[in-house]
Amino acid sequence: MFSPHRNFSTPAATLAKIQQDFVETQRQLSNTGQADESEVLDSEVDAQRLRLSVRMQENTLREEWRSLTALLGRPDLPLATVSGDLEHNWPDLNEDPSRRIHRHAIARQPHR
Repeated sequence: MFSPHRNFSTPAATLAKIQQDFVETQRQLSNTGQADESEVLDSEVDAQRLRLSVRMQENTLREEWRSLTALLGRPDLPLATVSGDLEHNWPDLNEDPSRRIHRHAIARQPHR
């Protein structure tokens, strides 16, 4: 959904699929006289709103991913699921940024 090479599923995407199935059911009921046109149109509007919501979430995800990869200095990272412990092992963000950059540069130098 978010990338041609990955299959990410969100609750909103699942709900949008269910709503689209409901639209088809409403159309079938309308064909047999068991639902009127307003019910079909109402379900179509709801389905469109859900598709729009999913699209907005996908766009937000891509933008947040671009921000994350830029922060990491790795804009080439493909979109993927991120996991880990969000409660522990955070870096000291109060450290002077120039010291952090220097420490990172030293760590990347080959050992002699």
